[in-house]
Parts: sequence; structure tokens; C-alpha cells
Amino acid sequence: AFAAGLNPIVVVNKVDRPGAEPYRVVDEVFDLFDDLVASEDQLDFPIVYTSALLGQAGEEPDPLDDDMTVLLDTIIDCVPPPDVDEDAPLQMQISALDYSSFVGVMGIGRINRGRVSRNQPVVVVNLAGESRKGRILSVLGYRGLERFEREEAFAGDIVCVTGVTEIGISETICAPERVERLPALIVDEPTLTMLFCVNTSPFAGRDGDYLTSRQLKERLFREASHNVALAVRETDEARAAGAVQLSQNGRRPAIVEEPDQSLDPAGIGLTGAGVGHGPTKLRNDRAARSRRAGNVGLPPAHSTVARARRCRCRRASRFHGAQHAPAKRDERP
Repeated sequence: AFAAGLNPIVVVNKVDRPGAEPYRVVDEVFDLFDDLVASEDQLDFPIVYTSALLGQAGEEPDPLDDDMTVLLDTIIDCVPPPDVDEDAPLQMQISALDYSSFVGVMGIGRINRGRVSRNQPVVVVNLAGESRKGRILSVLGYRGLERFEREEAFAGDIVCVTGVTEIGISETICAPERVERLPALIVDEPTLTMLFCVNTSPFAGRDGDYLTSRQLKERLFREASHNVALAVRETDEARAAGAVQLSQNGRRPAIVEEPDQSLDPAGIGLTGAGVGHGPTKLRNDRAARSRRAGNVGLPPAHSTVARARRCRCRRASRFHGAQHAPAKRDERP
């Protein structure tokens, strides 16, 4: 966002909580933006203090107004309208995907120029510059968190479109009379891999309705069709073991648990194993693997015992530190 020249609005939430330190949070946000080499205009950001649970907002943490008017007025005053051309031919880039069991994969994006309507013929340009014909079956707009059908949407609107087969991230939807591909969006490479196998534990068959490798494979590939944080592939090792290998990047906090949580409500029974690094990346002509640090918050009375018992794992690093203080690395093996 900073590289694109966008100016932030900082919203400090939960200021009604006991022990809240909103001013310290603002200072830390300023230091973070400064480390990210933000410009002077970007560092001069407006600040709004809120309690989302109570539906209150204000220019100061105490007292807050009885509604969110301050936040909404700040957005209207500080966010410029989109610089778009409604009369030009359609151009829209897909920046997110969603899935529906009724219509399949849906593309979500902002209309860069022109307008889009139901049953409109379009040309889709992929990352390689190859084009294919398609048709927009429906256009869905947003009202809060809800979607509603629209007959037509205009430049600057963020909409969800259906009907385009095999739509993908960064693909550009254009009017047939003017086909121009937008620059590709950058998606991080996967940093973790994990094997998802048929459940062979002593508890196999006690829970879940879909237990075979074929059903597990179908569910994982369907999830990966619209979830850009996942990359699912079948390796020779995995195929021999009746498993599917899943790679996930670091876009979301729960890197390993989230696939399990998204599959569990669907009645999928599985075994997860083999958590490891993702593909190697070249850094200064040398292969390097991604590394991640994990923080565990514990009561002070139990932190020493946890370090002694749980941090004795192979090829792991131990960290020591007090609460709300930078952790210091223990250089001992």
C-alpha cells in the first residue's frame, strides 16, 4: 500500500478494555510505518479510536461518541474517489476468489474502467497473455458484508462476477473491442508443506462422513481453486501413500491449523503429517528456505517450565523474554 502511494487511516480498536494503552499503540504504529519507509504524508495519518463491540468511535479514546459517525466521516474526508473512466470499454482485474456450490468459482475485483452487466460477453486474459472468450452470468455487489445481485456495476465498484470458467487471480476481464492486460498481482510462494492422508489412526471411522482418499483429494483441490494461500499437488510419494501434499504461504496467522478447520465442518476425516519447509528460494545465488518465528504467551509462573520441557526439539531455537518486551535469543544449543 505504501509503495502504491496510498495514505493510511489508523483505527485503534478496543479502547474500552481495562488496561488499554491506545497512545502506546499509536506510537508503535508510527514506528512500524517509519520502518516501512513511509513518506511524510503517509506518516501524517488520521487516527480514530473505536470500540467495535459497542459501536462507538471518537477522535480521542475517552469519551467516545455513541456511533461510528467519526470513522465514516474520516473515510469520506481522507479517501479520494477512484480515478476511473465509466465510458471506456470494460477492464477489471481479479484480486480474490470465492466458491459457491451452485455457480462454482467466483471472481472478485475492482472495475478499473467501463461497466459490467449481466450476460455481457467478455475476453479474459491470463498471466501468460493468452485470451479466451467468456460471459458474465451475474454481477454481485456488496452492502456491508452481504452480497446482492446487480444489473450493472460501474468503474470504481468492487464486485463479484460469476460465469467465467477457470477464473484465476490476476486475470483481466476486458471488453472484446479493447483487450488490455493489467500488470500481474504478486502472490507469495508457499512457505510450508503438509501431507493430508486418509485417517489410519485408532480413531479412524468414528467421526466424519467423507473418509476416502478420492473424497479428500476432491475437497482439497476444490479449496485450492479459490484459496490463493493454498497450493495442492499430488507427488509420487503422496500418491503411493494415498495422500495429497498441500503447500501454504504465510498470508494468514493459522498456517497449519486452518486447512484442518476448513475441512472439519464439511465432515472430512483425515490425517495431517509431514509439516516441512516450502520450496527453496534463490537469495544471492544461494538456496535459502523460509523461516518463521512463533510466539507463545504464557503466565509468568509457567513460562520457565514450558521452556525447559517444550523447547527441546530438534533444530529449534529457544527464545527468552519477559512480557511486552523484545525477546532475546539464547545462543546456547
